[in-house]
Amino acid sequence: MRFLIDANMPRSAAELLKYYNHEAVDVRDIGMGATADSVIAIYAQQNGLAIVTRDFDFADIRNYPPSQYAGLLVLALPEDAVATFVVRVLESFLANKELIEALLRSLVVDRPICSSWQLPHGRPVRFENSKGIGCFSRNGLSNKIATIGI
Repeated sequence: MRFLIDANMPRSAAELLKYYNHEAVDVRDIGMGATADSVIAIYAQQNGLAIVTRDFDFADIRNYPPSQYAGLLVLALPEDAVATFVVRVLESFLANKELIEALLRSLVVDRPICSSWQLPHGRPVRFENSKGIGCFSRNGLSNKIATIGI
């Protein structure tokens, strides 16, 4: 899959995506580090890139309809989350091929350590492709994933 990494993501996110055999373009490397979300979104659309961001504005399907993008992955993390934690959350997502497949033309909001959904014995719960809600757990992280797709 091909990803566009937003400026609010750690630089190491590109290396991680490449480790998992994905193409990664960082907005800072193409002169778009301080560019408006709408311009970043257009660039992603024109180039068939899924957006990886911590900017919750991209979760607004009225402004960014998932069907118009290769994918939208929003990591809903605290502002003060350190780079190593952000990358660890991203890796927990990337390690699950079913979730990557579900990202296609979908919005995925990843909220780590979601106390409202406890996973039994840390085993993954079935994920409903690009529609519905599912959970996964990896390396001690519990994640709540909500996807809205076509």
